[in-house]
Amino acid sequence: AQVTVTDLEDLQTLLRVNILENQALISSGSITVKVLKWGEDVSEFLPPPHYVLMADCIYYEQSIVPLVESLKLLSGPETCIICCYEQRTEGINPKVERQFFEV
Repeated sequence: AQVTVTDLEDLQTLLRVNILENQALISSGSITVKVLKWGEDVSEFLPPPHYVLMADCIYYEQSIVPLVESLKLLSGPETCIICCYEQRTEGINPKVERQFFEV
């Protein structure tokens, strides 16, 4: 598979370190690290991927609309979005989760 992992600029080094530390597990394909800021231009990620795996992205109320907008722009008719997150029952998190799934 051709895999692209994304995060904000300040976490790019950590992504690269994780890839290096797990290199023995990558037997074929490729992995690329890129900056993706939700709500901004996604043209360098096109054509749409087959899969988008999001992990722990639903936690901050102000990020919901930009996150959903980025997912819409990144996705094509054949894209499968897999959303992994820890469901939290305290604080503002239940409201944020509800907002995400309503948008």
